[in-house]
Amino acid sequence: MYKHKKSVESALRELESLSKIHYHPKVVNAALKALSSIEIIDDFNQAPLTEIEQQRFVYFYKDAVTELYNVKFLETVLKNNSTDKRYKKALIVSLHKFDIYNKKHSWERGDETLKKFAYLLCKLFKDTLIFRVRANDFVLLLQNKANESNIIDEEIKNFIKSAELEFDFNIYDLKDDDIHSYDDLKKLL
Repeated sequence: MYKHKKSVESALRELESLSKIHYHPKVVNAALKALSSIEIIDDFNQAPLTEIEQQRFVYFYKDAVTELYNVKFLETVLKNNSTDKRYKKALIVSLHKFDIYNKKHSWERGDETLKKFAYLLCKLFKDTLIFRVRANDFVLLLQNKANESNIIDEEIKNFIKSAELEFDFNIYDLKDDDIHSYDDLKKLL
């Protein structure tokens, strides 16, 4: 279960309270001594910095078909957003009739269509975190609070029409709609 980070003082008190219960008292005393002057840096970046970190990041946090971020990374971002409040809104775009599309055109062509749709979203929403969740749902986390009533561009409408698909979209305010995790968001899908 995910828990928010604690202050150093709070963590040390908890560690001390577990002495003789879960941990040997000598280990607890050594840990208290070693950790009492530790400083927690709030400005951390989970983005990969090296080539190896990039590959590990891709493996864990990218969707294999579209190369968009996946649910695991969405969960991480939403949990962090509970404290840093960087993202204000979630735009959810859902494609419909994809099962019919796959039966008519093949799964391979369906994957190609998903890739093209992902590329279009990335082109239209530069510098936005975009996630593929479930099979045909996409979540975009937006930083601004402006009204996005015209956010679904004509290009998306034309793409959907040419692919013989249907779609809908909804915009949710992360604070007002109490969205702090993927489970909270899933209720709205």
